[in-house]
Amino acid sequence: MHTPSYTIPTRPCPTSCPFCESQDCAVCNESEQFVRHFMHGPVVKPMSKEEREWCIEEADRAGEGSYPREETEHLNDKDLAWATYRAWCEYVRSNCL
Repeated sequence: MHTPSYTIPTRPCPTSCPFCESQDCAVCNESEQFVRHFMHGPVVKPMSKEEREWCIEEADRAGEGSYPREETEHLNDKDLAWATYRAWCEYVRSNCL
């Protein structure tokens, strides 16, 4: 599944992102921009069913069992975005990337 096609109404990283050198987040890819937007807001519309499904699957995949669907499908959008982000971080740590 590809990154959701959510149009972010504000700059991609609404809070200070340690990897961004400018407001257009040259380092963060589209997936990370999407997740960070829901982590830090402001959010003007909730995730669609397809966007939530993408986050649930991404958290499950990257979390390697730490974020199973049963635990993430009931989260609100912000908490689901955080779970996806944490799954990515844990994946990087566990694979020494």
